Amino acid sequence: MEKIKIMNYNILNGFCGDKPPYMLNKKKMKGAIKLIKEINPDILILTESYFWPFAKKIDFENIEEIFNKLYNEYTFLAKEYFRWAPIVFSKFNIKDFDLSLSEFNLKFLRVKLDVKGKFITIDVFHPHPETSEEEKSNFLNKVLKKGKEKCILTGDFNAISLADSYDEKKLINGYVSFMGKKGKAKVKNMLKGLTIKELLNKGFIDTYKIKNNKFDFTIPTDLMSKNKNGAIRMDYIFCTKDFNVLDSGIIKNNLTEMVSDHYPVYTVLEV
Repeated sequence: MEKIKIMNYNILNGFCGDKPPYMLNKKKMKGAIKLIKEINPDILILTESYFWPFAKKIDFENIEEIFNKLYNEYTFLAKEYFRWAPIVFSKFNIKDFDLSLSEFNLKFLRVKLDVKGKFITIDVFHPHPETSEEEKSNFLNKVLKKGKEKCILTGDFNAISLADSYDEKKLINGYVSFMGKKGKAKVKNMLKGLTIKELLNKGFIDTYKIKNNKFDFTIPTDLMSKNKNGAIRMDYIFCTKDFNVLDSGIIKNNLTEMVSDHYPVYTVLEV
C-alpha cells in the first residue's frame, strides 16, 4: 500500500492584488512557500495560480526555484486560463495532462500520475463564482465517469455541500454584506447543492466529511473578512472508493490567515 498526502490551495490571484497595478505580494508568496514546506504534500494543487502578465515572470521563477527542491514534476501554466489557472506539482511522475475538457468559464484540468506503478487520475475543478449549480453539475456529469477507478477530484468548487449545516438567513446576511443585492440570489442558488450531489451520486467520497463530524469552513480567512456570517466550505478533495482515507482536514494557522482568502485543505490517502 502506498500513502500519499494531497494538499489543495487557492492562492488568491497568484499572490497579486485584485486591483491595478496588480503588484506581487512577496510576503504572501513567502508565507505560502513556508506553509507548503511544513505540510510537505506529495501532490500539491494550486488554483488561481496564473500570475498576471507583468508579475508572472518573477512569480514563476521564484516558485520554480523553490518547488524544484520539493517536486520533480509539474503541469504548465496556461495563458488562456488567466487568474483561474490550476497547476499540479507532484513527487510522482506526471504521465499526461489535459486542459481540453474546460468550457467557457468552467475550469478543469485532468492529470495522470504514476504512483510507483499505480496509475491515478487527478481532476482539478475551479469554476467561475458566477457559474450556476445547474451548469456545474451538468458539466461534471459529462466529464466524470461513474465509479471511475483511482480518481481524486479536488479544487475550489464555489459550491456548498448539503451534508454541512447552513443557516440560510445568516448566509444571506453574510453574502449581502460583500455582494450587495446579488448576495441573496447567490445563496439561493448555492443551497440547491446540485454540484456536490452530482459527485456523491457518482460514488465519490468527500474526504473531509468522512473523517470530521464537526462543520468547518474554508472561506473566508481573516485576510478577507473577520465577519464569518458567510463562511462556507467550498474547497474539497474527493476520491473514489478504491482509496482508503487515513486523514483529512482544513489547515488553519497564522500563515493561512494572511496568505489567501481561502484556507488550504489536505488529505492522506492509501492507494
